[in-house]
Amino acid sequence: MSAADVFVISGLQAAGKTTVAGLLARRFGRGVHVPGDSIRDMVVAGRIDMAPGKPDGAAEQLLARYEAAIAVARVYHDAGFTVVIEDVILGAMALEFLALMPWSEVHFVMLAPSRAAVARREERRSKSAYGGAWSIPALAVVLELDTPVFGYWLDSSELTAEQTTDRIIADRQASRIDVQAVLRSAARTIP
Repeated sequence: MSAADVFVISGLQAAGKTTVAGLLARRFGRGVHVPGDSIRDMVVAGRIDMAPGKPDGAAEQLLARYEAAIAVARVYHDAGFTVVIEDVILGAMALEFLALMPWSEVHFVMLAPSRAAVARREERRSKSAYGGAWSIPALAVVLELDTPVFGYWLDSSELTAEQTTDRIIADRQASRIDVQAVLRSAARTIP
């Protein structure tokens, strides 16, 4: 595998993003995992999380979180590390995220396990992602109906985290995207 690639792992909450991103980063001689939750948790006062209906300021804070994750990733990438950025990147915000990218090519993986698999995984977690503003069905609708399809969408419903990581490595060309080509294509399809 070539050094200093950039991977982006997205998906619903409880899709396995954090576990898979950590495992993937460890597959490289020099790998860094940039978790979106860690960036979000840096905001200790005045945080406005994204919720249905987009509360005032939520989109701006989410974009700031994405920009911060990309900035951290860039520092490590410039130092020769392969970087794995992981966050919930769904709906129209996926294109906003891509527009922030300083790289012309990245590997973009959307973990897309079934709703039932997400519910099973949520039950086994020590933290709860659902029950507040979002439910699994509500967030799944954003993924299924509002998120542009680019990169590698992987149904990991029946895969372990290790098997999911293996699949990402084995199918790495499927995840490679030309960032500007995706943005140009999206611009042509938006009415």
